[in-house]
Amino acid sequence: MTVSGRTDYLKDAGGNTVITRLDEDILRKIAISAGGNYVRASSTNIGLDQIWGEIRKMKKDELESAMYTEYNDQFPIFAAISLLFLIADFLIKERKNRILAGIKIFKFRL
Repeated sequence: MTVSGRTDYLKDAGGNTVITRLDEDILRKIAISAGGNYVRASSTNIGLDQIWGEIRKMKKDELESAMYTEYNDQFPIFAAISLLFLIADFLIKERKNRILAGIKIFKFRL
């Protein structure tokens, strides 16, 4: 924590500096329960070589099995076309209704 340009450490309720410790046993148990591996990273060894080694050991189909497909719903286009056909069917009927009886959409002579 930085206060007015100087670094202070976290203090407990009694004003003592809080010192944390790495509990690798609990971290290993968490990794095992989640089906993973625990790799310790330090200032000299990040642990990437061990992680890459574990990845290379995995079956190839495990790496390729996580494939997701996103579908876009396109039914509104078909719904709009269907609505237009429904309106056209209403306007162009063999049997005219009372509301549209006076409207002549197609003027042709026999």
